[in-house]
Amino acid sequence: MAKSTKPTFFTWRSSFQKSDLPSNTKLVLFCISTYMNDHGGGCFPSIKTLMEDCSLSNRVVILHIQKAQEAGFITVGTHGYSGQGWRRNEYHISYPNDMKVVTMPTEGGDDNDMKVVTQGHTNTPSNTPKNKKYKKDFEEFWLAYGKGHQIGNKHTASAKYILARKAVDQETLLDANRLYNKHLSEETWKQKKNLSSWLNQKAWLDEYNVTTRNIRHGII
Repeated sequence: MAKSTKPTFFTWRSSFQKSDLPSNTKLVLFCISTYMNDHGGGCFPSIKTLMEDCSLSNRVVILHIQKAQEAGFITVGTHGYSGQGWRRNEYHISYPNDMKVVTMPTEGGDDNDMKVVTQGHTNTPSNTPKNKKYKKDFEEFWLAYGKGHQIGNKHTASAKYILARKAVDQETLLDANRLYNKHLSEETWKQKKNLSSWLNQKAWLDEYNVTTRNIRHGII
């Protein structure tokens, strides 16, 4: 009979709660965890849903997803369809490089209990997204960002885009680009950043004062 892996999920949640992560990073991870099953299976709540659950802004939610990922407590893939469909982040449990989950016998001889120890080993899912999955999304974003010499080198932008997508989903990038374009249309003295710089500076976290923020429905 296959052994239950249920304790792994609760051990993961306990490990980030007891870590030195910022409180908002723990909050975002906890809210993500409420969408996982008892085995820690991948889940895909939208950024908007996490904003409502955590009572945090778009920028803060995305920032702390990045912090959780950089700390090694979560991996981020993609779920859904690109193009005219929809696509969201998909989250899987993970442990930092210096942690390993080992089986520890419990009283009564049940070896299904898990414990996190420092081992210099990464316990991460085998289905980490590959760069090739982002190719189609990058082409969509490249066209959406602009054209002409301002957009910059496509090869360099592609590499920066792949790094960005490990922290943020396509929907958020597209929305941020629309907001950025609206901002530039109102601040005409500003020059548009080339795409590589925009991605490298994590400009999707920037906030602007624009006439309307209802960018998703084409009002701007």
